[in-house]
Amino acid sequence: MNERTSRFLMWAGGIAVAFAGTYITAVLTNLLPTPSVVVCKMRELWAKATTGKQTANPKISILLSPLDNDDKGIQTRRVQDALNGWRGLRVRQLCRRLTIGPNADQTAIEEKGREFLRRDDADLLIWGFWDDTGKELSLRFLPRTGEGTTPMSFPELKTGFSDALGAQLAAVAMTSAALVTDRLGEYLVGVLTPVAAKLQAAIKTMPAATKDDTRAALHHSFGLAAATIGEQSGDDQWLQQAVTAFREALKEWPRERVPLAWAAVQNNLGNALRTLGTRESGTARLDEAATAYREALKEYTRERVPLAWAATQNNLGAALGILGERESGTARLDEAVTAFREALKEYTRERVPLDWAVTQNNLGTALRTLGERESGTARLDEAATAYRNALEVFRAGNASHYVEGTEHNLHRVTDLIASRRQGG
Repeated sequence: MNERTSRFLMWAGGIAVAFAGTYITAVLTNLLPTPSVVVCKMRELWAKATTGKQTANPKISILLSPLDNDDKGIQTRRVQDALNGWRGLRVRQLCRRLTIGPNADQTAIEEKGREFLRRDDADLLIWGFWDDTGKELSLRFLPRTGEGTTPMSFPELKTGFSDALGAQLAAVAMTSAALVTDRLGEYLVGVLTPVAAKLQAAIKTMPAATKDDTRAALHHSFGLAAATIGEQSGDDQWLQQAVTAFREALKEWPRERVPLAWAAVQNNLGNALRTLGTRESGTARLDEAATAYREALKEYTRERVPLAWAATQNNLGAALGILGERESGTARLDEAVTAFREALKEYTRERVPLDWAVTQNNLGTALRTLGERESGTARLDEAATAYRNALEVFRAGNASHYVEGTEHNLHRVTDLIASRRQGG
C-alpha cells in the first residue's frame, strides 16, 4: 500500500469515526432516531412500496402501532400474526407508538392516528396496551373515518390468541374497517363468514365459568360480523342473529360497570335494527333503533367521545328520517334535522370530510321531505344547499358511489323549487 493510499484510508477512517461519534451523540440527545427506528422506518417504506393497492383482490389495510408496555414486541407480534391468519386483511406495523395510558389525550391520539391513516391510505389503525400483570390486552380500533375508536379487551391472554380470540380480533378489525371500505362491497361477506362461524362455535362451547367480559366480547364480535354480512348480502337472518347477539352482550356489559362498551353495543344494535327496519314494512324496528341510539347517547356524550357522539347523532337522524317518511306529519323529520345538525358540530369538513358530506346529504334528504310537505321553498332551499355541500366533497374525493345519488337528489329538489316559484 503506497503512502498516498494509506493517507486516504486514514482520512476516510477519521471521517467515519467522527460521523459515528456525532450520530451517537445525536441519538443520545434525541436529535436523531436510534438505529432500530431507522431500520423500522426502512421496513415501513419497503412494505408501502411492495404492497400497494390490490384492485383485483382488495384487502382491508391495517396499521398496527407497537403496543404500550410491550418493549420486546411479543404481544404486538401476536396481534399481527393473528390478523395475518385471516384472508382479506393486510397488516403493517408502524414504528410510531401511540400511547393508551390513563393520562393520554385520546382526542389528540385519534387525530394523530387519522393522520397516519390518511398518509398511508389505510383503512384501520390498531393500538393498545399490554397488562403484563393481569395478562390482558386492551386494544383500540380506529377507522379512517366514522365513529371514533372501538375499545376491546382480550382477557387471560397468557400464551397468545386461541382460535376464538383470533376470530374475535379479526371480526372487530374487519367490521370496524367496513365502515370506510365501501369499495370492497360483497368482498367482506366472503371473508367474514368463516370468522362468524368460528365465533358462533366459540359461543356455543363457552364453559360455564367463562368471565362476563369474555362472554360479552364474543357476542359483540359475532354481532358485528353478522350485521355486516347481513347488510352486504341482503340476508335478514344474519341481521336478526346480530340483534340477538348484541342483546346478549348488553346482559354482560351493564351501563353501570362499562359505560362506553355498553354505549358501543347500543349503537351497533341500533344499526342492525335500522337496517332491518328499512327492509320491512311498518315502524317497529325503526322505533327500536331510535331507542337504542338514544340509549347510546346517554354515555356517548359530545364532551367525552365527540366523534362517536356525532356518529350516533347521524345514525339517530337516519332512523328518524325513515320514520318521518313513513308517517304523516313532520315531527319525526324535524327531530331528524336536529340530529343531523348536532352531528355536524363535530363532523366538520376539515376534520372528517367524508362523514361531513354524508351527513350533509342525509340532512338534505330530511329537509327535502319536509319541504315537500310544506308550502313555500325555504326548506327546499336549505336542502339544495346541503346537497351541494355534499357534492363538493364527494366529487373532490372521487367518491363516485355517492355522487350519482346526491346529484339525483339535488335535481329533484331544484326542479321542485323552480316549479313552486313559477306557480307562485
